[in-house]
Amino acid sequence: MNKKILILFSALILGIGGFTYYLGARNKQHLDHRPKKSSTEKKQMYHCPMHPTYTSDKPGDCPICQMKLVPIEEEEHEESIQNSEQQTLSKKDDDQITEQDHALHEKDKPPTTSEKSMYEKKANAPENRSQKKAVGPSGQATIKISSEREQLIGVKSSVVNIRELKIEIRAQGQVAYDVELYNAISEYKTAQSAKEKAKQSPWPDVQERAESLVNASILRLRQLGLSQEEIKRIENKDNTNLILPEKNGPVWVYAQIYEYESALAKVGQSIEIKAKSLPGKKFSGKIRAIDPILNKETRTLRIRAEVLNPENLLKPEMFVEVKIQVPLGNKLALPEEAVLHTGERNLVFVSLGQGKYEPREVVLGQEAEGYYELISGVSKGEKVVTSANFLIDSESKLKAAVSGMGHQH
Repeated sequence: MNKKILILFSALILGIGGFTYYLGARNKQHLDHRPKKSSTEKKQMYHCPMHPTYTSDKPGDCPICQMKLVPIEEEEHEESIQNSEQQTLSKKDDDQITEQDHALHEKDKPPTTSEKSMYEKKANAPENRSQKKAVGPSGQATIKISSEREQLIGVKSSVVNIRELKIEIRAQGQVAYDVELYNAISEYKTAQSAKEKAKQSPWPDVQERAESLVNASILRLRQLGLSQEEIKRIENKDNTNLILPEKNGPVWVYAQIYEYESALAKVGQSIEIKAKSLPGKKFSGKIRAIDPILNKETRTLRIRAEVLNPENLLKPEMFVEVKIQVPLGNKLALPEEAVLHTGERNLVFVSLGQGKYEPREVVLGQEAEGYYELISGVSKGEKVVTSANFLIDSESKLKAAVSGMGHQH
């Protein structure tokens, strides 16, 4: 009897164990056939339109400017994911440094001739050359702006091209009543006449003294601003127009230009004259001489121009307005409003397309009629930002600062 009970009890236990195993296997099969959640499923992120560096996984308001958060575009989200993956990879690389220490001595060995030629070919390959990127200005970073935000802040751009540049120098002038120069010219003519007569004298001392007087008068004229060409030109010319204008003859006009403009003014350049006492009248002339000595008190340089006066309207000591056109020729021109002057450097933002803007440091030449002569920094045909560049600059600095803190961390 006991033996039968033991057999029945053992059979019952085996049956319960088999049934439990069957249920577990079936449940596992059911779990294996459930749809798996994709590990690459993207989570919608939000950022502030004015402060794109602030992100959140929930909609709401920006804690900085209280603007509504907007969804991040897919491309920007992928870029942030790639940046985080690159940081993870860089951390893994740091962990593997110790495993690579044993190979350092192999790298220190000088390459053989065949290896060297192979390295040079790889370095000069087109794909390797295209991977070299220009280093941007310190404290600035390339940023990306959505098209909606570009319209919101009013971004405008202009193409850098070659233009004919001109600089206009404006100065205050006066019709000459120059008794000092008139007397100096008269003395020079007298010295020249005495020199010619002294050639007939048998005494060498007379000839030497006559020569000395001519040299002294020439030096005086040079100090008053006349060039050697102008001195030769006035030898056979009556210069009463320096004190009293001749009938329908030219007059001398003196004008003061600033020190920074002195390198632009040249003898022979055309000038235009206007006088407030003669409204609607214009007079033309040419620069005949430029003083060699700067006025130490006003930091100006005097130019002397011979101006046509056909109706004898210009009178001695009359104040006039002088305009000098200085042609610079065809130059690569950068719009004046595109440049951000920081004191130490000049910055522009180049539009790379698709809402990307890259900061560039530029070297400028002369400023001319709303443009700067561009020496380096931007190439012909590239687009530069001419409006809202201050907002783009602030975001570029903010992104560079945040990136720097993240790299340090």
